[in-house]
Amino acid sequence: MRARWLLLIRFVLIFAALVLLQSPFLRADADAGLGRSRGPFTDEGLYTAQVRNAMITGRLDLAESDGVIKEPLFALGAWLVLATFGDSMVTMRVAIVLCYSALLALMTAGSGGFSRMLAIAIPVGFLSYVPFHYGHLALAEIPSCIAIVAALFVVHLRLRGAGGWTVPVSSFLVFLAYTLKIQFLYAAAIPPLGFAVALALRQLSDPRADRRAWMDVVASFLVAAGFALLFAAVWVLPNQALFSFVLSAQGAERTAGLAHIPRLVLDNAHDLLRQLGVWPVLLLLGLGAVIAWCEWRASARNPQARLSWIALMAPPLAWLVVETHKLGLSYLPSRYVVSLLVAVTLVGAAAIATRQRPLSARAARPAHTAGVMVLALALLINGALYVQALGNRQHVIHEAQQAFAADGRWQGKVVIGPWAPAVFWGTGAITKPVWKNYFNDRDILARLQPAAIVTEADQEDSQQALSRDGITLPARADMILRVHRWELQVFEWPPR
Repeated sequence: MRARWLLLIRFVLIFAALVLLQSPFLRADADAGLGRSRGPFTDEGLYTAQVRNAMITGRLDLAESDGVIKEPLFALGAWLVLATFGDSMVTMRVAIVLCYSALLALMTAGSGGFSRMLAIAIPVGFLSYVPFHYGHLALAEIPSCIAIVAALFVVHLRLRGAGGWTVPVSSFLVFLAYTLKIQFLYAAAIPPLGFAVALALRQLSDPRADRRAWMDVVASFLVAAGFALLFAAVWVLPNQALFSFVLSAQGAERTAGLAHIPRLVLDNAHDLLRQLGVWPVLLLLGLGAVIAWCEWRASARNPQARLSWIALMAPPLAWLVVETHKLGLSYLPSRYVVSLLVAVTLVGAAAIATRQRPLSARAARPAHTAGVMVLALALLINGALYVQALGNRQHVIHEAQQAFAADGRWQGKVVIGPWAPAVFWGTGAITKPVWKNYFNDRDILARLQPAAIVTEADQEDSQQALSRDGITLPARADMILRVHRWELQVFEWPPR
């Protein structure tokens, strides 16, 4: 009974801390430091727009944008939340924060090695700059990461001796991650690779064949492949034409030839190292690498300690291995970096959590002092960036949403432009993005019959789709919004 109360108390404290830290940002614009891309500011609206439009029109149109096709499970969740609790950006953000905080707190509240790992990972990694600021946005990145963390937990349980049920469950949790956002399809490899890494590490310790370990690798691979084929059969193939269109439009600009990959890796790594918000995670990884190596050597004569080390380290190592492919991309926005940083965090935290043996009195004091100093520096950076973000908050998008909603003139009317789904969220408007050579870029006025147009002053957000379609905007906008470095112009249509 006492153990259950302690578990509940730990859960409540962790959950409350995560929610309270995020709550000041629930109405704020995305932080300006999340990169040069407008994605953190527009994507919340874009990836929920089709669902919100369907709530107004009674019909879901897959072909009006790429949100639902790329994030089917997230779209379903958005529909459940917004239809139940009200159509607003803040409602969706609150749902994201509550869900991920509850799941993370539940996995952290235990007393095992995985819970110790998460207790280290939360303040250093999950509260580091990029993961923290994506944590309160209505986007799929953090929910997908939490689904993968849960899968790692289940793989860890299997490596600690849990039943065979863990093999399909771990792949199912990853299946949830990539149905939340198809970008995470590569994560299907994580459970089988986790079992494979564990097997390889065991072979280093004891070359004798472990039949169950081999069976876990094979079974996990087959189950992961089965879930991926199920996703392809149920979602990809029935929408093959739309998928082909989206991939042909976006794939070329985000990948590069093999000859360019080494240079891209160096450039992306350099860009990440220049960001102060990444350093807490790197400090954790550096400290963890030292501890992991020492614990690996110390467990050479203790088979149980070696197995515990492997069970804790193998799952996050597998995730980190598959995440490193992102360093070779020619396009690496901050949303792609979220899961990479979480994976790095978990490897470093797992390494520290493997610490079991007591140090000699002579070595203990300097080692503990060095470790505490590294962690303290990481937390200091996170704290400083948090305070800075608090002071830099802007609420332009939320205030615009409230103003347009109070106007009461937009119910059922069409508003177009890549910023429209974010700016007109909660107004009852049907919002449709416009991008040149992508979606809704031909005969725009005749087909969409908009009541308003939202565009950046230079139309860079739509790649000049409006002007290239022959639309001449008035010299003066009806409203101007300044969202960090972007000037948004709102034109009522037709012009008065």
